Amino acid sequence: MKKKTLTIFLSVILISLIGLSDFSEIRADNQSEIDKAIDYLKLQPSDPWITMALIAAGKTDSDLNYLKTLSASSATDYEKIILAITAAGQNPRTFGDIDFVSQLRGFYQNNQIGSPNYLNDDFWGILALVSAGEDSNGQIIQGSKNFILANQNSDGGFPFGVGWGSDIDDTAAAVMALLEVGVKTDDSVIAKAVDYLKTNQNNDGGFPYDPVSPWGTASNASSDAWVISAINKLGEDPDGSSWSKNGASPVDHLLSLQAGGGYFEWQEGTGEDSFSPVTTSYAVIALANNYYPIISTTPSSGGGATTHTINASAGEHGSVFLSGRVLAVSGSDEAFAITPDAGYHVADVLVDGASVGPVTSYTFTNITADHTIEVSFAVDIKAGDITGDNVVNEYDFIVLTEDWGQAGSSPADLNHDSTIDKYDFALLMLNWSM
Repeated sequence: MKKKTLTIFLSVILISLIGLSDFSEIRADNQSEIDKAIDYLKLQPSDPWITMALIAAGKTDSDLNYLKTLSASSATDYEKIILAITAAGQNPRTFGDIDFVSQLRGFYQNNQIGSPNYLNDDFWGILALVSAGEDSNGQIIQGSKNFILANQNSDGGFPFGVGWGSDIDDTAAAVMALLEVGVKTDDSVIAKAVDYLKTNQNNDGGFPYDPVSPWGTASNASSDAWVISAINKLGEDPDGSSWSKNGASPVDHLLSLQAGGGYFEWQEGTGEDSFSPVTTSYAVIALANNYYPIISTTPSSGGGATTHTINASAGEHGSVFLSGRVLAVSGSDEAFAITPDAGYHVADVLVDGASVGPVTSYTFTNITADHTIEVSFAVDIKAGDITGDNVVNEYDFIVLTEDWGQAGSSPADLNHDSTIDKYDFALLMLNWSM
């Protein structure tokens, strides 16, 4: 375990005293390493992983215009684009000229996302769709979740493809995806996956991609970063004793791979290559105590930002964006856009358990505490439909005549003037279904 300086120790104590215990905070003791990596990434061509890394580290002024025209042909292409867009707080349905969410949904087949031979596109598909506000209980996300669960290997790990051997990177991604859709940290599926990771941690504190590979099992920066991000999402300390071997943690090993130019080598001595920007992006996200989907918080000049959690959820037949666990800097505003599916409308919005009506947007202002926002949707009723079967016919006429002349206390009051009369009759006849 690397030694902490007195200044770092005092910074950590100060942060804990003022309530900055959330793991989304940037690690005070790794800030200089993160800054060097950020300087390196800013010189690289734009890429979704780089965008996510910059935002994870609090650099929210990134130019996103390149994402609007980025070419995509596979599920994983759309997934990383969506994750970059949502990390920046933008809506991937209306960002640019492409509805990226609809494009990704189009890859759903055989109760899973993308290729039925691969699991990797399901891990990232779940993370991308949930980040975009898709209903976690909807068919696509639940189908992919069940597909993932059905393909956990007997050693507790998860593979890239169906029937393949387990690997560290995909196991870490699976853990993050399953946690995102409500699988608890103490669930046996998560416990087995965590045990697989711990069992295959190398003596240098790092992690190999494939612990049984005949081509080598040395630790590498990408695997270190994936595991650290999963640990962050589990709410545990990746630099603590429970994730250390021989006094070395995965954070220690990852930091040992940072080169003088700020980038992270894949393995010791491999130097810089075409994949170095992506490897460095993974590392920055992990060292910033972030995970997937990226939670954006902008640190203050004092080394961290006091944050509050807003839990946003939507029922079936619509979405709320942002969605899931949203971190907001204290004193800031956070806006939520509510979008019903075609043929549906907002039924009600509950803010901290109290109804604010069927609004299509809501903004928390000057946030100083945790909040919740819950949205429900209902099917649209055709004009003139009194009985609620979405058809205007003789059954609606019968209800109208039975309530004729009464005060407008039933759906028969079609024009909402508190009286059931000839005007309601006229509306019914105008919409009569033949």
